[in-house]
Amino acid sequence: MTEQPIRLVLIDDHGLCRRGLSELLEARAGMKVLGNTGNADEAVRLLREGRPDLAVMDLRMVPVDGHHLLARIRAEGIDTPIVVLTMSDSQEDLAAALRGGARGYLLKDMDPDDLVDAIHRALRGETVVAPAL
Repeated sequence: MTEQPIRLVLIDDHGLCRRGLSELLEARAGMKVLGNTGNADEAVRLLREGRPDLAVMDLRMVPVDGHHLLARIRAEGIDTPIVVLTMSDSQEDLAAALRGGARGYLLKDMDPDDLVDAIHRALRGETVVAPAL
């Protein structure tokens, strides 16, 4: 029996980041990106309708930042595991994201293989945090 690929949604306000991450995760890790967006309303729709295994979300987005979007997602009863992938190495951002219901907090400068490993660990229920933090 063939194992189903991990199904993801990518949320980042930079299209280049979404596209690069999508190509990396699909081609290198065999994951399936169900959708990607930088829009908060579209992100909620993708999570609700697509029912992905996990979402990877940036923290610093405009006009709705990741903290507010994470709070909205949880307030709407969406329990999809979310891993924050950001440039912010702020301890305050890390703490707020985990308090807000994120399953992990990773930095965009990490090695791609480590990102794939962290996604797998998050899906097993582990809280993943960038080693630098």
